[in-house]
Amino acid sequence: MKWINFDKLARITAFIAALLRRIDERPGERWRVRIDPFALEMRMIRKAASPALPILLKALGREIPASREELDAVFGRLVGGEE
Repeated sequence: MKWINFDKLARITAFIAALLRRIDERPGERWRVRIDPFALEMRMIRKAASPALPILLKALGREIPASREELDAVFGRLVGGEE
């Protein structure tokens, strides 16, 4: 126990507690920039399902999604059978 610096430990603990209080008091949505990951999702889908993607979409009667709404409709149909 001799090697523990309790004063320093207390200061660090107080700093972290104060930081957490300040974070908790601030509304996060005001500072958050909303970004739709549609482009990233489409790149990953193309990479993962590249050869089968056109066939799958044709079977569903769809084109390659060009928007978030179209992508959600395709996955809604795949997962739950809904459009």
